[in-house]
Amino acid sequence: MVCILRGFVNALTFSSVWVKMELADQGCITLPLEIIEDWVYEDGLQPFLTVLGRLVKYDFDSADWDAISSGVSGTSVDDGRWYEYEFFGELTAKLKIAHADGCCLYAIRLEAPTEIRDRIELAISMLNEFKLAMTS
Repeated sequence: MVCILRGFVNALTFSSVWVKMELADQGCITLPLEIIEDWVYEDGLQPFLTVLGRLVKYDFDSADWDAISSGVSGTSVDDGRWYEYEFFGELTAKLKIAHADGCCLYAIRLEAPTEIRDRIELAISMLNEFKLAMTS
C-alpha cells in the first residue's frame, strides 16, 4: 500500500497495491494500481514518457527528460540496475526503467492507476509498432 497524505509518502508492501489520496473537501479515496511490465525502443522512450505524463496529468518537460535520460545511463536489466522516476500529477505513476543489454530496448515496470492501464498499454503498443518522434 502506498499512502499519499498531505504531501508525505509512506510505503508499505502488501499483495495488492493501492493509493490513498487525501482530498480537501472529498475525504479520502482509494485508487487501485496496476503493475505494467513491458519494453520500449530507445527512440520511443521520450514520446512514451510524454504520453504517460499526459495520462496522469503531469507536465512532463525537458527537465524531466534530462533527469531520466541521464538516470538510465548505466542501468542494466541483466545486472538488476534500474532507474526510478515518479510522475506526480492528478494521478501518480511510478516508473522503473533499465536498458536491455546488447540491444536498443528499455525494460519498463510501471505502477499506475487501473483506470489508465488500457491507455498506457495502447501507447506502448503504438510506440513499439510505429516510429514516432517528438515535434517540439
